[in-house]
Amino acid sequence: MNDDKCVRAAELALGLLEAGDQNDALHEVTADPEMRQAFRMWNERLAPLCADAVEVAPGAHVLANVEAVLFDAAPEAGARSFLGSLLDMIRAPENRGLVVTALAAKAMLVAWILYLFL
Repeated sequence: MNDDKCVRAAELALGLLEAGDQNDALHEVTADPEMRQAFRMWNERLAPLCADAVEVAPGAHVLANVEAVLFDAAPEAGARSFLGSLLDMIRAPENRGLVVTALAAKAMLVAWILYLFL
């Protein structure tokens, strides 16, 4: 079985395709026996996973919290303070190397000043 057809059939079975792509994939399922077999296989594998699933609607606050995380906007308070943003930037894992380098440079500068005056 072709890997591309298997992946496309899996995306169709999971409902991950957009409307235009979904229509194209459904047409492929009806026209191509290999694609039909892959789609059937994925449906058989995925059906037991959602047999006992209960659909639950998310709370109203979920969208606001997702937007707050994605776009760095507090859902209730509006804009964040400059100090809060600066502290978040310093604590960010991707900035740890820069923070360690800056602290090491400051420590060497203090040591050099103490060496000169003591």
